[in-house]
Amino acid sequence: WNDPARGTTVLNWAFNPNLAERFPLGMAWAREHATDKDYFIAGDSGAGYLNPGWLSEPRRFSDLPSGMDTWERHCKRFYDQWDLKVTGFVIDGFAPGLSEEGMDAYARFSSGGICAQKVTPSGVHEGMPYIRMSGDLPHDPKQAAYAITSNFNGPAPQFMVWRSILQTPTWYANVERELKATAGEEAQIIDMATLLWLVKEYQENPQLQAPERYE
Repeated sequence: WNDPARGTTVLNWAFNPNLAERFPLGMAWAREHATDKDYFIAGDSGAGYLNPGWLSEPRRFSDLPSGMDTWERHCKRFYDQWDLKVTGFVIDGFAPGLSEEGMDAYARFSSGGICAQKVTPSGVHEGMPYIRMSGDLPHDPKQAAYAITSNFNGPAPQFMVWRSILQTPTWYANVERELKATAGEEAQIIDMATLLWLVKEYQENPQLQAPERYE
C-alpha cells in the first residue's frame, strides 16, 4: 500500500470482505486513503475462499443439499456493507464450474460481474457480465507484457483478465510501461468494473460486433 507507484496505474484491490470481522478499521482506512486509480473488488470467490461449484448438487464428497443459498446470503451481507459489485476471481480449481444455480446467485449479489475459470470466454447471465480468466502472469514485467500481447488474436476489441500474486504497485506500473512499449494504444489497462461493463455493452449490442467496424 505504501509503494510510491500506487496511484500511477490502475489497481484492483481484492480484499476479502470477511476481513471486516477481524480488521474493520483497516478496510475503512484503505477506502478513505484510496487514489482515483485504486478500486475495490471481492476476490477468490467472494466473501470467503472456496470452490463454489461444489455448493450445487450433486455434492460429490458430502452428498448434502445445495449450499448456494447460504453462500449467497453470506456474501450479500458483506457486498452490501462494502459496496462491492464485482468478484474478481471465482476459483473453480478442480471443482465443477458454476451451475445455472450458481450463476443465478452471483448475478444477484455480484451484479457488476465475475471472472471465473470454467465459463465461456465472455458473456452475460441474467444481466451479469462474466469473463474467463486468461492466466497467471510471469514475474518479469517484460515477459508479463509479452504474455498479454501474445494472446491478441482476431479483430478488436478483445477483453482479458490476467492474474498475479503478491506483486507491488511498482511491478504493475512496470508491466503497464512494457505493455505500452510493445502494443502502444492497442492495449488499455482498466479497472475490473469498467472492463466487465464493456463486456456487457459489447455482448448486448450486436452492432458493436460488426466486422466492418475494424477494417
